[in-house]
Amino acid sequence: MRIPSWPGLLLLTLLTGCQERPAALAFNPPMVDLGKMYSGQVCELDVKLENSGDRPALLKKVSGSCNCMTLPGPLPQSVPAHGSAEIKATFNSLGFSGNISRDLMAEQDPSGTVLCDIRGQVFETIKYTINVNLMTIKPGKTVQRSFPFEARQLESD
Repeated sequence: MRIPSWPGLLLLTLLTGCQERPAALAFNPPMVDLGKMYSGQVCELDVKLENSGDRPALLKKVSGSCNCMTLPGPLPQSVPAHGSAEIKATFNSLGFSGNISRDLMAEQDPSGTVLCDIRGQVFETIKYTINVNLMTIKPGKTVQRSFPFEARQLESD
């Protein structure tokens, strides 16, 4: 039996054991809870897009799952190996009511899309319309009416 020389073992070790891992993206945190808000309130959020691979991750697109999510400012074109990129986004709750779940998405070339789940609870804004018939008020007369209104703070968990 022939024993391989040390240069051969070194080459075999380098070829089989030291392969670079491809870029691997993940959002940190993977889920953001915006909490409770009123319809029309705009919430800002910051997340990190982390690359645990040995190669840079090239980004095709970073976007929200609907028009309610916007990403102001310049977006990263890539994430360095073993590095991260900060993503800032805003969620506009106008027109929403109840529990919401939206996604922040990063499309990586060529391996696919990673998601950050954005959740929250939206309460409808209470609107009152008060109609006053000015025809019933005689010229020179003053009429005063009071309308009781109670504002309540959102319950905390």
